[in-house]
Amino acid sequence: MLTEAYALGVKAWHTHDGRRTQRGLLDLQLLGPDGFALAELKDWGRMLASEKRETVRQLRAQGIRVLIWGPDDWRSGVISAELRRLAGITEYASLVDG
Repeated sequence: MLTEAYALGVKAWHTHDGRRTQRGLLDLQLLGPDGFALAELKDWGRMLASEKRETVRQLRAQGIRVLIWGPDDWRSGVISAELRRLAGITEYASLVDG
């Protein structure tokens, strides 16, 4: 995912080990020519910790795009579509917005 982001001109910062970061910090920060988003990467069936749920709520209340992604989102193309949207490539927008 990071390789694709960089290839598209989207800057990406990934928190590799959440146990060593401040509680509530999301896993991935993405910045492209067409926007900014934060993402939490979860295995299916795992819930967000209460601190992260509160972080997501507050960020969304401020109008910040927050995404929760699981393994199927990579396979289905949802993550690639979001990276392309952030890069300003619009032909994939229907996967993200629809």
